[in-house]
Amino acid sequence: MRKDIFTVFVEKKPNFNLESENLLRDFKHLLRIDDLKDVRVINRYDIEGINESEYKEIKNSILSESNIDKVYDGDLKFGGRRAFSVEYVPGQYDQRADSAAQCIQIITQKEMPKVKSS
Repeated sequence: MRKDIFTVFVEKKPNFNLESENLLRDFKHLLRIDDLKDVRVINRYDIEGINESEYKEIKNSILSESNIDKVYDGDLKFGGRRAFSVEYVPGQYDQRADSAAQCIQIITQKEMPKVKSS
């Protein structure tokens, strides 16, 4: 991880993680993965063009909602679990990243940062 890029992971807390619950149900019933016990959906944001104080401000105001989200900084450990990542290909429009970048620019009143999400 480069020093000038901030990485944050955001996951819905239990009772708010409807996407995870729906994916678990779909994987079990449609793909017949009966042994599957849990599915977690964690959104990753890589942000370039902000400083550390701006990062601390926006990670809990723009990228997450403190009452319904868990926030993890830096590298995320999976403890032996299987994981895969889904992200847009270069040139494909990423609405989540674009919206985050626009909100960050409004808060910081600076040039729009580069944001990637997955």
